[in-house]
Amino acid sequence: MDKLDMQILMLLQENGRMSYSEIADKLNTTVMTVTRRVRFMKKTRYNREIHCGCSH
Repeated sequence: MDKLDMQILMLLQENGRMSYSEIADKLNTTVMTVTRRVRFMKKTRYNREIHCGCSH
């Protein structure tokens, strides 16, 4: 998990309904980058952090 992944998670924890487009704009990256990273995190152990806002 790198800095960008952490920033994405922080934004989702603040507002779980934020669109990938909004996240991309805030982080100065592309929507596709955000989409790929969130999909990867959902498939790995970071899934729990995305859905419940907690870190284990």
